[in-house]
Amino acid sequence: LVAMLKFILIFYVVGIAVFVIDVLIIWRRSRERLGRVLKAILDPIIVSLVTRSSFATLPTAIKSLEQKLGFYERSTNLFLSLGMTLGRFGNIIYFAIASMFVAQLYGTHMDLARYGIVVVGSLFAGMATAGATGIATLNLLSIVLGPLGLPLEAVLIIFIAIDAIADPLRTMLIVLTNMAANTLIVPRADPLNRRRAEVGRDALAAHAPPLELR
Repeated sequence: LVAMLKFILIFYVVGIAVFVIDVLIIWRRSRERLGRVLKAILDPIIVSLVTRSSFATLPTAIKSLEQKLGFYERSTNLFLSLGMTLGRFGNIIYFAIASMFVAQLYGTHMDLARYGIVVVGSLFAGMATAGATGIATLNLLSIVLGPLGLPLEAVLIIFIAIDAIADPLRTMLIVLTNMAANTLIVPRADPLNRRRAEVGRDALAAHAPPLELR
């Protein structure tokens, strides 16, 4: 139990550090005030913590980047959707730390080759979690532990016991890191063109014929 408390503490410390880096990246790339950035990303953070599903958070994340922070609509839709599928950063970090925890638990000596296995295995295991949530993702830890010669079955029940604590942070890191990565790739839309598009949508909605109920 003491070892698991240490594991949870380390995971949350790393997660908070990644969270701060993500916020700084979004802030610098959006060129908005820090308070406005925090307000814009608040909805995706809350939805990710409550639902524990990165795909359920996708609409609010796209809305925050497009409408509140002004990034290009089409590019954001493409890159953020692709990132949520392949860039499972929260799970990758979790698998890497969990693998190191199991290795220490069994007293396994870690050399450079084994560290390489942890890095590569965590990347593959993280990408394999696309569409999976909660406890279903924990079985994929065997992708990392298998090449290290470490059993998953003996420690799986321990990870299941703490999953309710770790899963919200994992999901939030997936969402926020993909939003930060999106800001590094997608440029901001021109404010004048964005305002014209909003006016055009409002005018189109105002002159749209009413729907007839039959």
